Amino acid sequence: MRNQPAALKPSRELEFKFAVQSSRAFPDLIKYLGMPVEHLESGIIQINHFFDTESLCLCSAGCTVRLREHNGRFTLTVKEMAPSEASETVLSNRLEYESDISVTMGRKILKDQVLQLTQLVAAMDSNAVAVSALLKHYGIDQDLAYVGYFTNTRTQVPITLTVNHQPKKLIMEFDASEFPGSDLCYEIEVEISLDDDSAAIHSALVELLKDAGIHWHATINKSARFFSARNNQISN
Repeated sequence: MRNQPAALKPSRELEFKFAVQSSRAFPDLIKYLGMPVEHLESGIIQINHFFDTESLCLCSAGCTVRLREHNGRFTLTVKEMAPSEASETVLSNRLEYESDISVTMGRKILKDQVLQLTQLVAAMDSNAVAVSALLKHYGIDQDLAYVGYFTNTRTQVPITLTVNHQPKKLIMEFDASEFPGSDLCYEIEVEISLDDDSAAIHSALVELLKDAGIHWHATINKSARFFSARNNQISN
């Protein structure tokens, strides 16, 4: 992680990401878990819009600003990527600030295709000072422009693992994502708390996927994949 200003006390997103080759992994895993395959019909479509400076200063610094449309809501998120996420990894550990905003504000931002820094900071409520300091740390002093989006369908499945001989309830997320100019990508995510035993949970998840016959591989995060696909599309 890059050195942060001393005033920052960031929240964090800690999650496992298992990329799979096809959507077939989702019903196979549902079947192994003893759940009806109809459960996969409950997925929510997420439209993930990204904002940056014209020269993509935030992206270059490993930081992303996202406005997500999902289930009739809008959520603004600021994330900073850890250095290890520049390469493929299973466990993602990122700084994250997130806040729901009104539908009216969300639609206006998309209509104008501009996210004002004052809007972004004010929307973060109790984290406004921290987000303002983060933007200042990276020299961001101009409003952010719309740079594109990708769509994602997410289905949440409750699971119970045995971790350190104790039952551990978690939410497994099945993601089908479509990046600019790319085929659908499939991924299984599981978010955990900072005080969880990440090594033990990782072992339990890997064992579960092995027993279910699910083949997986590590990958970079979706934001990085979006910008990579976008840049490839523009260059071509």
